Amino acid sequence: MSPTIDGKAILVTGANRGIGQALVTEALRRGAARVYAGTRQPYAHQDPRVTPLALDITNEGQVGAAAAGVESLDILVNNAGVFLFDDLSDRAALERRIPKASPQSVEQGILDAVEKGEDDIFPDPQSAALAHGWHAGPAKALERQNAALLQPQPIASQPVPGKGARQ
Repeated sequence: MSPTIDGKAILVTGANRGIGQALVTEALRRGAARVYAGTRQPYAHQDPRVTPLALDITNEGQVGAAAAGVESLDILVNNAGVFLFDDLSDRAALERRIPKASPQSVEQGILDAVEKGEDDIFPDPQSAALAHGWHAGPAKALERQNAALLQPQPIASQPVPGKGARQ
């Protein structure tokens, strides 16, 4: 059975703009019971299902405080972050690196994949180009090995000394 967004508690990092803001809006539209909106700056939302969290993911104290402030969580969308290839002081270089997908197409891709039960999500053409390498790579192989360790293993029954055995 695939997970749905309806009735779930979701935490979205980087929720104040762009893809993060679109994810908050779409999660609410899909019936999320609670959306924790992690942002660096103060954040307000008119929907009472949204709980703002002061959350700079590079600040260990804020990460701890946010974890303590979340009552329960079904889905984490770690959207915060940036990956830059060039001189950060050159605005033109920032604008021409990577063609950007619209926040709406990315949030739909992310939440559609969550509802399909996908563990690793590559919602736009740029990230989709990395999907095969990720799935075939050593980090994913290690993840699969570690996940296998968590699978329940049957325990062979052992005779209890003095019970049912001849002496």
